[in-house]
Amino acid sequence: MAAAEIYLTQEGEQTGPFSLEDLQGMLSQGQCTMENPVWINGWDDWGTLADVPGLNVPLAKKPIGKRIKRRQPVRSAQNVVAQQSSSVPNYTPVSVGNWMLTFLLVCIPLVGLVMLFVWAFGSNTPVSKANWAKAALIWTLIATILYIIIFVLIFGLIFAAGAAAAGADY
Repeated sequence: MAAAEIYLTQEGEQTGPFSLEDLQGMLSQGQCTMENPVWINGWDDWGTLADVPGLNVPLAKKPIGKRIKRRQPVRSAQNVVAQQSSSVPNYTPVSVGNWMLTFLLVCIPLVGLVMLFVWAFGSNTPVSKANWAKAALIWTLIATILYIIIFVLIFGLIFAAGAAAAGADY
């Protein structure tokens, strides 16, 4: 087990690989805790330091409660940014100025419709704006269907009136 590559996540950043002895020293110096997420070559998912076999810690230090969701480690900083942006929802608030620009863009024909799709299904869009864009697309679809129904009814009535007038005697 000493030759295993162990990756440790501290304050949201992946570090490593470490040996079992390195982690034992970090634990004893207080540089990490048993709750830190880790991944070892051969594991399917992430675990915590408490899951690492061979660490010499008292049983009371093992975490009690819900396990964290695990994921494979990433090897480069670019992949870390790409993985975080695609897997973590963006709950940042949208500013008033951003909303004003959003409404202005939506008012531009075709550009607004394209932007609604970008905001609704884009990976970097804040959740509140994405939900708003999805709702706006649904209302746009409902309005389009209603316009088509009204258009068919009006032209049906005009055609029927024209056919009746053409067959009438003057």
